[in-house]
Amino acid sequence: MRNYFIICILIFLGTVSSLAQNITFAITNKVTSSTDVTFDVTLASDADFKLGSGQLYFNYNTDAFGSSIFTNGGLTISYPSGCVLGQTVSIFNIYNTFVTNDNTTSRFSFSWQQFFSSGAIPVDNITATPAVLFRVTMAFDTGGAGEPDNICFESGSAFDDQTFTACGPTAPQGVDCGAFPGTQLINDNFDCSALLPIELLGFQARAKDNLTTLLAWQTANELNNELFTIERSFDGRNFEPIAHHAGAGTSEQTLTYETIDPSPQLGINYYRLKQTDFDGQFSYSDIRSVSFNRETSAGVHVFPNPANDILNIQFDQSIHRGYMQLFNGSGQLVSTQYLEQQTDQTQLQIDHLANGLYWLNIETDGQTYSQKIVISRD
Repeated sequence: MRNYFIICILIFLGTVSSLAQNITFAITNKVTSSTDVTFDVTLASDADFKLGSGQLYFNYNTDAFGSSIFTNGGLTISYPSGCVLGQTVSIFNIYNTFVTNDNTTSRFSFSWQQFFSSGAIPVDNITATPAVLFRVTMAFDTGGAGEPDNICFESGSAFDDQTFTACGPTAPQGVDCGAFPGTQLINDNFDCSALLPIELLGFQARAKDNLTTLLAWQTANELNNELFTIERSFDGRNFEPIAHHAGAGTSEQTLTYETIDPSPQLGINYYRLKQTDFDGQFSYSDIRSVSFNRETSAGVHVFPNPANDILNIQFDQSIHRGYMQLFNGSGQLVSTQYLEQQTDQTQLQIDHLANGLYWLNIETDGQTYSQKIVISRD
């Protein structure tokens, strides 16, 4: 598609001049739902001009959208009110010949051309204030809503500098780019950050006592932020929620959060932070990983399970020192009890805890033990 488009432009325009002014394409107003992602593509410039023909390339995560979103019918391009590519003269579109195409797995392109001359565009439609060009909606593939979208512009020598100023003539009539060519813009900039409900300063995951994972994150600003969810994976692909933490709503302060994963598995554990705002939109952090190689101590018996009011813990051999910690299903520490020296049995009172799933972690004499506990009084 790209080669065809460039050949047509060169034939149509003849010798093309170029300008070194800076233009910036950005992804903005990004909204993620359970079925799709919608965002606007904007364009701004450090020197005002009237937009001519152009072409952009986008990359995406195939785990979220499938291997060929255009072929699969999951891609929609639209032109909301006030957008540049939706401008009209009387009832006629200034821009047409919109072409969307797959260029390879995980990439699609979108191009547009003028139908009327530069004189039909009443004022410069690209300025220092970002203007919406068009809107993109990308439908998740089956099961893909839980995957990071990784949507961004494709950039590089083969993909940049595909934007032209409007060709003429300056009178408001049909386009004649052969006699009145536009100018190629050769300083592209791309911004894929998208405006998110929070400004995340960092997300960290580290092993604690070779037994649990400490997860911490910091925000500089929050806007309508309802909830954080810690998600864990053992293969780096399939994530499940393990803990939740309420957001601050709207805040301009730097805030720090942390929680515990009480039951990481041996080997590599992958974590990501999901942020959800009050209207259901959500976004993901980068993925972090923590590796565990702890030994599980033999000779520890916990009963009954399910439990009611008391947990009995029995050791095959007397211990010298240690402690027990009980975490709820959201990863919150709900009980800590230190073990007496030279004991071979103890009890943990749990009658104050609600029914549900818990994790009991025990560290004794340099060894560790972890077991799932169910509290049920039915």
